[in-house]
Parts: sequence; structure tokens; C-alpha cells
Amino acid sequence: MSDAEQARFNAFMDSTDADERDWIAFCEFEEAIHSGVMTACMINMYDGDEEGVREMDNLKLSLGQMLFRVLPRVDLGTLIANVEARA
Repeated sequence: MSDAEQARFNAFMDSTDADERDWIAFCEFEEAIHSGVMTACMINMYDGDEEGVREMDNLKLSLGQMLFRVLPRVDLGTLIANVEARA
């Protein structure tokens, strides 16, 4: 981590409390589920048909369940990075 990143991190930590950081982490986790669903969809999501909505809903449910089961055993940052293909 660079000095500038460390300074921003320290400022963030000093300016937020644990509940806020927990909420932010949860929102990032939810966004990772959404990103994974968008990557896994096989249909053209821009058509807006009901098959696409059904596929996305089913994928979100399945992927969410899977990630919640893995979460206790894998670091949150690693999990999010891998789901969003950043690792």
C-alpha cells in the first residue's frame, strides 16, 4: 500500500465507525453477487423479456446462497475480488 493509500485508509477509519464499515462491506458483498449474476447470464439482458428476468432472479438466489456459504471460510476481500474477476 502506498503512503497516499495508507493516509486515505487511516482517514476513512478515523471518520467511520464499525457499524458503518460493516454496512459498506455488506453493500460491497451484495454488489459482488450482482456482478457475478451479470457475468453468468446467458441471455441478452437488454431484451428485457421475462425469461431474462427469471434467469437473473434464479442466478442471484443461487449465487447468493453459494457465496453466503463460502463467506465464513474465505476472506471477504478475496471473495469479492474473485466474484468480480479482479483477482
